[in-house]
Amino acid sequence: MNSPAAALTWEIWHRHQKRLLGIIFLILGFALFYPMLCARMGVKLDTPNALDELATTFVPAMEQGPSLSRITQIIGLLFLLLGPLTCMAGSLLCVIWIFTVAQIDPKKGFSFPARLFALPVSSTFLASWLMAVGAAAVMVVYLGWTRLVRVPHLDVFDGYTSCLVWVSLLVVSQAILWALDAFPVVRVLLLTAVVFGIGFLAGPSVHDYPLLERNQSILLTAFLLTGCGVAYTALGKIRHGAWQRWTWKWRIAPTTAGATQWIMRAFRSPAQAQLWFE
Repeated sequence: MNSPAAALTWEIWHRHQKRLLGIIFLILGFALFYPMLCARMGVKLDTPNALDELATTFVPAMEQGPSLSRITQIIGLLFLLLGPLTCMAGSLLCVIWIFTVAQIDPKKGFSFPARLFALPVSSTFLASWLMAVGAAAVMVVYLGWTRLVRVPHLDVFDGYTSCLVWVSLLVVSQAILWALDAFPVVRVLLLTAVVFGIGFLAGPSVHDYPLLERNQSILLTAFLLTGCGVAYTALGKIRHGAWQRWTWKWRIAPTTAGATQWIMRAFRSPAQAQLWFE
């Protein structure tokens, strides 16, 4: 590889090629065929709230009595109305997971890959690259869904179509997964709480709290900036072996002569140091 950035790009692409191609084909499929399906089913994409369209179809159908054809029609309309938004949320969450570089570990669940500890790049570069490229990928996928696909408007999903929400969720997820790499239970609980917090700020329930609604962008930006700072610090800490376990006892400094001699002894040559490192 010509540069560390090229090596990281190749690793992300090689590991998640099928997922990324699936997201691309999903966006293109909805962009090409979704309007035709809506036109055939008689769904109007320009209505202020697409759920009203479902209600106007559902109520008369139920008054005439349930039948297999009417139930199939209702399910088809529900898929057409909720399909694009559900697939958009799923694809954005997939991109967020990809750029946390978390992998499935039988003991720790989502864990930080050990190979990234030995990469010959600084922690600052690694954290900056993962956050910057991850945010760019989130914005590209977001723009693909919102600009290429005619997504119906639903009041309950109104706040989740904001790019700032997904970028903030990316950075906060990276910060929590990296900072609490050795604490899987605490990590899951905190990540769940933060996801619900960001979801509440972005969801329709925030309209019931005028103060939160007025400061929504400020709060999301605060989440974003705090996540950046924690992610930078956490990635550097775990790559240097810190925050890997919780000990209730104070560490006792070695007092024996052998331990002191081993700590203070320097390598006699660079070759000896390289041999010890390998």
